[in-house]
Amino acid sequence: MANARWREIYDRLREQIVSGELPPGSSLPTDQALAEQMGVSRLTAHRALYELQRSGYVARRRRAGTVVVSTKGESRATVSAVFFNVANPFESALLSALVAGLGDEVQLAVRDTRHHPERELEIIQRQARETDAIVLFPTCDPENSSELVALCESGFPLVCIDRFPHEVPCDAVLTDNYGATRRGLEMLLEMGHDRIAHFTDLEPHVASTTDRLRAYQDAMAEAGCDTSGLLRTFPYLTPDTHREYEQVVQMVHDALFALLHAPNPPTAVFCLRELYAVATVQACEMLGVRIAQDLEVLAFFDRPSVMMRNPEKINRIVQDIEEIGQIAARRVLARLAGEPLSPERILVPAKVVPRAGLDGLPGLHGKVASRTER
Repeated sequence: MANARWREIYDRLREQIVSGELPPGSSLPTDQALAEQMGVSRLTAHRALYELQRSGYVARRRRAGTVVVSTKGESRATVSAVFFNVANPFESALLSALVAGLGDEVQLAVRDTRHHPERELEIIQRQARETDAIVLFPTCDPENSSELVALCESGFPLVCIDRFPHEVPCDAVLTDNYGATRRGLEMLLEMGHDRIAHFTDLEPHVASTTDRLRAYQDAMAEAGCDTSGLLRTFPYLTPDTHREYEQVVQMVHDALFALLHAPNPPTAVFCLRELYAVATVQACEMLGVRIAQDLEVLAFFDRPSVMMRNPEKINRIVQDIEEIGQIAARRVLARLAGEPLSPERILVPAKVVPRAGLDGLPGLHGKVASRTER
């Protein structure tokens, strides 16, 4: 009923603007005055005025309030990009690719959740009222899944990017984490490593984390390798200060020290993300362990937030950020155009880049076409 009321107010004011009854330069009532005039809540009145603004009929100006600026309006839709932190280099690159893909067809509203599930939920609820589609870099917190499911079932366009909640029937564009991990681990196995540790996040509800873990377990099992005691999980951290980064280094150092002093130590480590690789390099320096000679390191390069020491010694899995953003943009535009699409998981291949001196290994750089999962 509330939706019908704001639409009714919107249509009435729009008709007055288009007919010339309210010409450009006319002032409209404040949210509170309009609410009292129409017998609705202030929130409903605000939504009607917001939609007029979003359609290009009015503008909100300091001191002048809400003023009519056009009798024609504009038809551009608004897409909300809801990310953890767009100042992060990885997310900034994703956002740039998304913006390039959307072009001038839409307006973009950017919001940061700071990886807080409660804040994410509040932002999603507000953006679902105020915009036409959402591109979400989700926390994947199970507490928010019911809201996201309801949003998708209502027909609202929701596209998850880089990761997605398992139970939400939305479009998702992400790296082929399983396939890329398998190729990287097969490279290490070809090099003769049969004791490969895995440093990962303690986030069983995040698809990218579980896909990489599953690929590790499958690759090692098929090779007949014993992984007992080689898995180490850490709380998800995105350190913003030197002190927080040092905490990550200490956790990785302690795990690596225990592993290397075990009866049958690992000769290689697969890191879920670059942060753990950076911490592993620093921990090895502290322990007197030589990267590449004593310990091989394979890592996903996700969020380059800190400087990697001796990157040429690290085997990397590099994601195609531009392709992910472009595909997400095309999916949003198709949804906004009303195309009858089923929810898809679109997997974008990643490159496995061997460290310096291993460039002769075959079959690691080839990319294949993006694929989808329904």
